[in-house]
Amino acid sequence: GLVAYGAQEKHDSFCSDPDSCAGGHTGYCSRELGDKKGAEDAASSSSSSSSSSSSSPASSAASTSSGPIPKIPIWKIASKSFCQTGCPCCVDGAEEMGVGRSLANLRGSDTCKTLDKSHCAVCKCCPIPIPLPIDLDQFGPGGVPKVESPEKRAEEIAEGGLGRIVAAEEKHEEEEAAKLEKAKARAKMDADALDISKGSHQTDFGDESLLAALAARAEQVAPNMTAKHIILMLNASAKLGWEPQQSLLDALADRAEIVVPEMTAQNVASILSAYVQIGEEPPSTLMKQLALRAAFLADSMTGEQAANCMHAFAIMKEDPGDSVLHALGARIAAVATTMKAESVANALDAFALMDCRPHKKTLQVLTTRAKEVATEFNAHNVSAVINAYAIFQRTLGLGSPPEDLLAALVQQAEKESDDMNGHDIARVLDAYALLWKQLEAEVMDSVGGKANLTDKNGENIFGAYTTVWKLSQMKRVGNSLLTVLAKRATKLTPSMRGRSVALVIQAYATVGEDPGDALIKAVDRRVQEVANVMSSSSVAMVLDSFALLNKVPSDALLQSLEERGTDVAQYLNAKEVADIFDSFAKWNHKPSTQLLKELSRRALEVVSNMTAVDVSSILNACALVWQDAGDDFLGPLEKRAVDVATNMNVADLTATYQALAMLQGHANKKVLNSLASQAVEIGDSLEPAHIASILSSYTKLEALPSKELLGVLADRGAKTAHKMSGKDVAGILVSYSKLWNMNAESDHESGSDPTGLQAFGKSLVRAIGSRASAVAPSLQAEDIAAILSAYASLNEAPEKDLLEALGHRIMDVVNDMDAHDVAVTLSAYAKLKAHNKKESIMRLLL
Repeated sequence: GLVAYGAQEKHDSFCSDPDSCAGGHTGYCSRELGDKKGAEDAASSSSSSSSSSSSSPASSAASTSSGPIPKIPIWKIASKSFCQTGCPCCVDGAEEMGVGRSLANLRGSDTCKTLDKSHCAVCKCCPIPIPLPIDLDQFGPGGVPKVESPEKRAEEIAEGGLGRIVAAEEKHEEEEAAKLEKAKARAKMDADALDISKGSHQTDFGDESLLAALAARAEQVAPNMTAKHIILMLNASAKLGWEPQQSLLDALADRAEIVVPEMTAQNVASILSAYVQIGEEPPSTLMKQLALRAAFLADSMTGEQAANCMHAFAIMKEDPGDSVLHALGARIAAVATTMKAESVANALDAFALMDCRPHKKTLQVLTTRAKEVATEFNAHNVSAVINAYAIFQRTLGLGSPPEDLLAALVQQAEKESDDMNGHDIARVLDAYALLWKQLEAEVMDSVGGKANLTDKNGENIFGAYTTVWKLSQMKRVGNSLLTVLAKRATKLTPSMRGRSVALVIQAYATVGEDPGDALIKAVDRRVQEVANVMSSSSVAMVLDSFALLNKVPSDALLQSLEERGTDVAQYLNAKEVADIFDSFAKWNHKPSTQLLKELSRRALEVVSNMTAVDVSSILNACALVWQDAGDDFLGPLEKRAVDVATNMNVADLTATYQALAMLQGHANKKVLNSLASQAVEIGDSLEPAHIASILSSYTKLEALPSKELLGVLADRGAKTAHKMSGKDVAGILVSYSKLWNMNAESDHESGSDPTGLQAFGKSLVRAIGSRASAVAPSLQAEDIAAILSAYASLNEAPEKDLLEALGHRIMDVVNDMDAHDVAVTLSAYAKLKAHNKKESIMRLLL
């Protein structure tokens, strides 16, 4: 690059000395910059151009430098210190660097203003035009190395500065030579070990000996390869399914590093894609150079090239840096309107895989283009796009995709389903489930009053209705897709990886759709085969999905998952631990001793990360299948329940109450107080079944609710009485009567306000009595007995219409009454009769 400053043809942009670039370092000047040839060339160049108004900076520098410049090949300076830091005519502050004036008539007038290097004669000649600031500590005006004195220069050469550069280059050459010799020896050893004879071991390519010979030769000639040659080598490897020796890959990578500055936009995109195809990652130094080159060339890239670069970075899980992503993203936004379907899919997939939030404009134009080319997406494209929008919504909070786009994608996925592989199906189903869950959560927020309905523009006023509509629309357009994919998945399951199988079954569980016995059986068989290599999250996913679908795994599958779960329990997160506990609870099946041991150990390790639903799920599982769980395990869970109580919804709250009631003796006052406070806080969302469950839990725990909680339960019970079933009525009355009697028997030692309990009873019993009359025709025998027993315990006579309704219902179900029902009913009558209550029941009973 530096030779451009010393010798520049007037009529073109090539070095005046054609032999200067004929050395072993193609593209660089191999001429030596020294006290003889280099200085003479600079001087002669200066004299030859004296008649012109322009003088080269090299000649100026040469004439002003004190003493001869040590002999150093220019390419060594250029390749390591100059060209990689940039051509100085294109950096800000060129005038201050003494460059702009010297090169005034060598470049176009707009070069420094527009940074368009196509106008600059120097940049046309420089083989590595990377516009980064020049290192002013090593170079002076015009890019000529600073030389304060011959002595100082010698010191720099001996102890550092450019000496380090030269030494490093020489060492690199020696290493390359040694590596080449090793490669030759290794190729010979490989051939000897294989003992390949001519014409044997035929492959699709031909004789394996030919591959070995070509590979060995490729290592030898790698230093002479161009970027295109390297790309051809890598692509051939991918197409043949041939894994080259690491030594060949290293040789290709080493050469690629050297030719990166010469690469075109197509070269950069192709070599990145080639590495993806062979499943290899380039060395970090090469990857960094490719990323920088991609950013530098971004403005000249096509949409396909920019998308392929981003997609390759994403697939290889490489973070190229914000500046690179911004450059590629901006280019994609600029050309998105003309991008092909595959490029649109690759761009969206790349943003999603890297969890990179695309610029608003970029996402808008890509979404618009995705709508236009949706019918052109193939099976892989459509799965990638659906998955991308699901990730945008879940991880990046970018909201749901437009309804028309989602509908188009779902329809195209259904159309392309026969060409989908297992990975495609897993991605589509997983994405569909993610979108479904998000919409479901939005519906729950709207119903629960958490949605923002106060937007000043009124945009959110009908948010709840819109979200419900979206959910129903998604279900409508998705039903046929789910059916088609279930059939396709059934065929492909025998060859799927464990993770894909887990995602497939989880998707159906999430949306609550039964995929059919055929797929369930296929999943059951496949998971047995791959269970021993499944991840902890996949094990939890399969168990949880079977439970959510109300499917019981075969004994063989359950055993396989228990064994694998025991092995990988140490990697489970809090949610996964809870999901596994919950699954066994739903099957009412106690986990194996070893799995239970590892699960409980892991649960205690991650208890501080547990959410409200995690805690309630594990406590419920203990109550159902592990009643003998000790205080060492339950204690930390109860402590966590106190911490997360404020985050509990009604389902979590009632489940925790029920679990503690079943695990009698494991509910301390602090836990109950925390639960009671949350029940008061979310009282408006309590339904009759919740009220009955909470009251029943207090009776089993032999504890009295606080006055505040009783007030909320009474108020909510009265408001929801019209929705109560016969079971709700009976359950609430029985629980209240037991609490009343507990309060009386305790002689008020508990400190509970009896007035609060009485006030609660009057309003609630009155409201429930009316509802009991309405539901009497549907009451079961045990419900009638419970209701009468409750009234008797409260010394409260039912109203006449309720007694008559109960009497008529007794006549209908009397033959269904067991000994307990008959005894309780007669006992209740006896208590009511003893207190001179209504006698009509006697006649009805008789």
